[in-house]
Amino acid sequence: MKWISITTVLLVLVSVESTAQITIKTEYFGTSAYRDEHNQKVGNSKGSAMVYHGSANLPLSMKKNENNQPTIWGIGLSGDYASLNNVRDSEFADVAFPCAVFE
Repeated sequence: MKWISITTVLLVLVSVESTAQITIKTEYFGTSAYRDEHNQKVGNSKGSAMVYHGSANLPLSMKKNENNQPTIWGIGLSGDYASLNNVRDSEFADVAFPCAVFE
């Protein structure tokens, strides 16, 4: 149901003539092992991340002055969401990770 609502809104935005700018990006950071400050693997601990970014810019007013120079007032909105997937080996559950360096 959620995807149908999002798709409907996007189709309406595409079908209406507009000068709005909409950007949607995703980034995936693949699974990698944790390492300590000496670059040694720490158990079987691994982690990955999925990052979602969206932004929209909507012009509110567009005018040209007597010299044909544009004056544009607009509003912008952006946001990010990160989903982390970290798995720690139970043997190392109490080990602190002060300097986690990924492979």
